[in-house]
Amino acid sequence: MTPEKSGLSQSLLEESLAPSSVRYFDTIGSTNDEAMDWLMQGAATGSLVIANQQTKGRGRLGRTWITPPGAALALSIILHPPVVYMHRLVWVGALAVADVCNSVLINITPIPQVGVKYPNDVQIEQRKVSGILTEAAWQESKLLGVVLGIGVNLNVEFPPELQTTATNLSAFAPDLPNAPTLYQQLVIRILHWNERLASDELFNAWKSRLTTLGQRVKVNELTGVATDVTQDGYLLLKTDDGTIHRIIVGDVLLL
Repeated sequence: MTPEKSGLSQSLLEESLAPSSVRYFDTIGSTNDEAMDWLMQGAATGSLVIANQQTKGRGRLGRTWITPPGAALALSIILHPPVVYMHRLVWVGALAVADVCNSVLINITPIPQVGVKYPNDVQIEQRKVSGILTEAAWQESKLLGVVLGIGVNLNVEFPPELQTTATNLSAFAPDLPNAPTLYQQLVIRILHWNERLASDELFNAWKSRLTTLGQRVKVNELTGVATDVTQDGYLLLKTDDGTIHRIIVGDVLLL
């Protein structure tokens, strides 16, 4: 798909996303890789890499995240958080995507449920609509910055094995805003939550959207009830023997 057919172009995105600096690619391997190179060159907070097609994108736990031409949002944004709060950037991404989904779906009757499966999988009606990945750049023990990568499915044709677990925003709102408008809304919400990185407001907003809490789940061979989350991002899992486990990495499977 050409830039003209996708509705995207460097000049259009620069206009709609000002004052953020933007690098737009009709096709790229990974927006996160490009953003990481830019970060290492000293890019400012809020600098953006956007692609119409992404062929070598990545998700959590080493998964592949492919963006077909014109079928999804593919964005990486450069941020410079304090080290102590860098783990919260996945909350920033999840909340920003959830906010955009809610704004698009607000006039749909009944309004589809938008929630977050721990830690950052945004879901509509319990099916995944977005993937989020953070990658940090270090110089010895100094944090140089973080790239927050976000993909949002708009009208992806899923293989059979994903059709019951993944979804598109267009499946619930056929008349979507155009891509530049969606990117503009997404960046506004990312920067909004990033400004609240150290606040209880961010933590409470993320926790309130988690659909995992109170559910029976399996994580890393442990089975139990997801009872709570902590300020440092841990999921508290209570197993049947009453033991509370602190989980920070792993696939959360609802039982």
